[in-house]
Amino acid sequence: MGGGEPCSTTDPNLQAGPFRLWDHCQSTYLEPRDVAISLIQRSTGEQSFMTARFDMMPWLDPEAASAFKAVARPRNLKAGQTIYMQDDPGSEMYRVVSGHVRLTTRHPDGKEAVFLLFVPDDCFGVSSLVDDGMRPQTAECLSDVQLDVIDRRDFEMLRNNHRSFVDALLRLLARQMRIVSAHYARSSILSLSARIALRLIELAEFDSRARDNLLAVHLPQSELAAMTGASRQSVNPILQQLQRSGLIRIENRRIIITDLPALTRAAE
Repeated sequence: MGGGEPCSTTDPNLQAGPFRLWDHCQSTYLEPRDVAISLIQRSTGEQSFMTARFDMMPWLDPEAASAFKAVARPRNLKAGQTIYMQDDPGSEMYRVVSGHVRLTTRHPDGKEAVFLLFVPDDCFGVSSLVDDGMRPQTAECLSDVQLDVIDRRDFEMLRNNHRSFVDALLRLLARQMRIVSAHYARSSILSLSARIALRLIELAEFDSRARDNLLAVHLPQSELAAMTGASRQSVNPILQQLQRSGLIRIENRRIIITDLPALTRAAE
């Protein structure tokens, strides 16, 4: 763009409607999670710890990828089931095939914080196989989940026989370290209202079940509170204010985003 103005994802004269934003640099509409990543990079210089991808497959050479798929065993779990608990010994790693998995940490006083949210193709559960330590978080199914599971024996076989698998492990662990740093930075830089707005943008998906295909977040307020490092009692008044301002609409266990550009400005 030469010496002109820097690219912006927010157009003050936006005509894309309430659910999409126009990216002047790419001349295309942005998906909600792209908007969230742009906002987070602007405020912290890092990707979102909720929207970053943890798929090892792009980092594996064809031989290693084939070996990974050959030893992976499928496992199906129901929503609410625990995959492993914090402080358990670790003997497996996982790749999400379908569904959503949340990684949480629980403090001795009972408080819980959401560490990461995994989506299809993401890999997790690696650190305990690398350093033989206990599980540092709890992994739970937010929905019905299908996993590919690699046990310790096959994990060691992949490490010993495939250099690109070792490289992928280093990339995966480095990415997680960066995102943890970004998480703490955001907690200190952004206000609670901005963090809530950002989480809603990150988690928004077009609701195909809705007649008008609105952007919706299907998440209890208690989960949203855990993702923003706050209590449900402090999150609820902010959601009510966003609703009064016309940015969202609260319906049962669903939050409808009615004005994405305005919610984006609230997250800045």
